[in-house]
Amino acid sequence: MGSKNMRYLDFLTTSVCLLVFLFGIVTSSSDVTRSKTIRQLISEINRLRGADDLILKNNLGSQFEQPDITAFIPSSEVFWKFKDVQSKYGYNLDDRESVTTLMLYHIGRGKIFADEIVDGQTVISKHPSNYNLRLNLFYDGSEKIITVNGAELLVRDIVGSNGVLYIIDRMLAPVSSGKTLHDYLLYPDIPGYEFQSIARASIIAPETKAATNSIDHQFTAFVPPDAILFPMPSKAQDILFFNTTLLNYVSLSMWKKAHNLLRQF
Repeated sequence: MGSKNMRYLDFLTTSVCLLVFLFGIVTSSSDVTRSKTIRQLISEINRLRGADDLILKNNLGSQFEQPDITAFIPSSEVFWKFKDVQSKYGYNLDDRESVTTLMLYHIGRGKIFADEIVDGQTVISKHPSNYNLRLNLFYDGSEKIITVNGAELLVRDIVGSNGVLYIIDRMLAPVSSGKTLHDYLLYPDIPGYEFQSIARASIIAPETKAATNSIDHQFTAFVPPDAILFPMPSKAQDILFFNTTLLNYVSLSMWKKAHNLLRQF
């Protein structure tokens, strides 16, 4: 065989060996990731150090070792920001029960892969009350955006041996109540919020009061707290709260806007 053919054969052999080597690296890396549980993956990703510390401190590791789960874990910088406002949402990261409830809401039941998500899809979380997580997708130009309860999935499809891990850009903090809208405005569950201004308005608009105090009616309410309304000049408050026609007009307009917005989601 000529020297030219020998060089060509050596080139082919080297190329094949290189491809096999590279393929082996990619495959082995993927295999290593898939051989680790979601709990192990969280502990090894520096970007999830905040969640890892919280899980370790509160002995919640077993929750992320369960089979067939999807975990939506906020990045560490999100955790640090949440610590500054946690009490506003009724949470205490130094209380194990509070942390457990919060973290279980970040775990969905079943494996969910990004390319299988459809807009409006829901998944039941492991929260004690089985609250749903809602997934949405939309496009910003050619970029596909996927969110869970409004939090964007920054890093997708980190596949572990027992499920799928996503890194998200905010906390998923459930705030819910079994109260009617009317009763919630009178006795809100979130510390530091009061809606006495709206309670005052309900006296002037009894039909709205009755509707919001019944489970037969469904509302989406965008309600300003007293901290926003009280600074209004007294004269302006009187014009709004004691003019039944104006108050009903404002209430109905807000409801229609809420209804139209709701239909878009």
